[in-house]
Amino acid sequence: MLAYLECHTTSYQYYQKLRRLTNPAFPDSVPNRYAELHRVKHQWQNVKEIIEFGFAHNGKQPGEGDLAYFCAGCPQPGINLPEDWKDDPEKWKYHRSYCGDGCFSQVHQEPLTEENDIWLKSGEGFMTEKTRYAEHLASAEERKDPITCHEHRALKDRSKIHKGCDVTGICSVACMRHGAFVPTAQVDMQKGERQINMDYATTKAWSYGDLTEAEFLIWGYNVNCQYRPHHKERVEASEYLAFPDGLEDKIYYAIGTWHVHGHKNECYPRHVTSFIKGAGVKSAEILEARWSELNHAAPSLRYMTLAHRAEMLDALLNDMNWKMMVNLLGYISKSYHKAHEEREDAQEEFENLDSTTSDEQRTKWASQEAQAHANRLHDVKAMDIYLSKLEGAPPQAKLGLRGVEQEQNAGKNVGLTAWIVEGIKIQQQQLRIQDEIAHNPNPTTVQDIKVAKMKEKLIKQFENLMNTVEYQFPDVDFTKLVYRPSPWSKGKKSESDDAVITCHVPLPSQVYSSPSMPRAYRDAKDTEIILCMGEGNDALQAIRTEIGYKSYVYRAQIRPYKGKNR
Repeated sequence: MLAYLECHTTSYQYYQKLRRLTNPAFPDSVPNRYAELHRVKHQWQNVKEIIEFGFAHNGKQPGEGDLAYFCAGCPQPGINLPEDWKDDPEKWKYHRSYCGDGCFSQVHQEPLTEENDIWLKSGEGFMTEKTRYAEHLASAEERKDPITCHEHRALKDRSKIHKGCDVTGICSVACMRHGAFVPTAQVDMQKGERQINMDYATTKAWSYGDLTEAEFLIWGYNVNCQYRPHHKERVEASEYLAFPDGLEDKIYYAIGTWHVHGHKNECYPRHVTSFIKGAGVKSAEILEARWSELNHAAPSLRYMTLAHRAEMLDALLNDMNWKMMVNLLGYISKSYHKAHEEREDAQEEFENLDSTTSDEQRTKWASQEAQAHANRLHDVKAMDIYLSKLEGAPPQAKLGLRGVEQEQNAGKNVGLTAWIVEGIKIQQQQLRIQDEIAHNPNPTTVQDIKVAKMKEKLIKQFENLMNTVEYQFPDVDFTKLVYRPSPWSKGKKSESDDAVITCHVPLPSQVYSSPSMPRAYRDAKDTEIILCMGEGNDALQAIRTEIGYKSYVYRAQIRPYKGKNR
């Protein structure tokens, strides 16, 4: 059994090893005792657990979760708390926190027959009791609520079926801080990560142990923004689901600090653990690390019978919890010293930030914060006060409109903004033509025609610009201006063939300034700078849009397909 827990060696592999050790020269001559070995392993593991958890020779039968270790670090009345813990004014220390997630690596191949599937236990370990769970699935109906956040995979693939598999993965619940799996709260999925599966897992987790005196409960789940709104309705509508007594209205629904950045901006203050008082520093992502350990056993679990698979999952999760417990003291000590060191840095940074605010601001913000935390359990939108109120960078069109309106209201320099915008467009057209030529060193006739049309458009734009420049700046002699080296020439000489794409645009930024230059022309540089900033904002937004589009194409058209279909 230890070989399976540590190395994930199957019974057959272990038996083959024994045969080769018995007769290295002719291992096939050793009598085949694989069936007997397999049966003994089943029964030995079951007997070992009964003895280990105190149910041997006393007439007692183990109940749900009685053959499993839980977390020694989570507060549990009657187990690891002092008798007077209820008198402690800092009751937030005794809250419970869980996180849940679905693992799609733990699939199970549908067997040809189940006649030899003998269940030695059901529900006494980590996997939930199968009969009641099956009744819940038969009576529950998956709600098709509209998606209010981004299209997360857990929501999009809820009805996805794995061909040839009767189990598509497991929904697990563990304590959020230490990662200990909760007994009886691990359930099989039949399709995708449906709410009816996770609802049952949460109910079993919250019913394990005594939570009636807990100050509050934190429930971490990657899609809590979608899971939370109708959770109460689903629980009340089912005879198989229930909230812990006294905690129905004291549950904080959290989202992991890694996954939350894939949500809408509003989800961050509403659900991240950093904004839950008393939560401490929790990522709510600890199950991801636990999956990396458990998934090594997935290939062997795939082809076991369901009963054997449940036993082996119980053994694996029990072993992981046991190793977590024996190393808990060192983990807590290390975390404490690390937190103490980081606290000093955090305190210094906070004081530096706090010194920039006024007493009036502190009073106002403290009041808003207290009000938000008082209302968040009933309305998570109360936490939206933490959202940044900064506006996005204004595009060039908006800045241009603002400049035109200012000119018209002042009755001065009317048309200046439009003239500069036209000059910037000419510079952009010059760059586009140069890029087109650079990318096609041996152009075809069609490409030559395309470049010719682009040059023709550029010439007309330049003529329109020069026709209006005398009206805009009547005191400027543009034939005597000294231009700066053109950034658009890219090292080329001003040959007649390329003159149209390397000629200087008489914008203020392209000309050396001198005291003799009219003030109106020199002041126009400020307007040009503002419009160029808008041009940069447009370019950055175009990059963001293109990245978003490529991400969408990858997710929708590339990632779903495997192998040669890509």
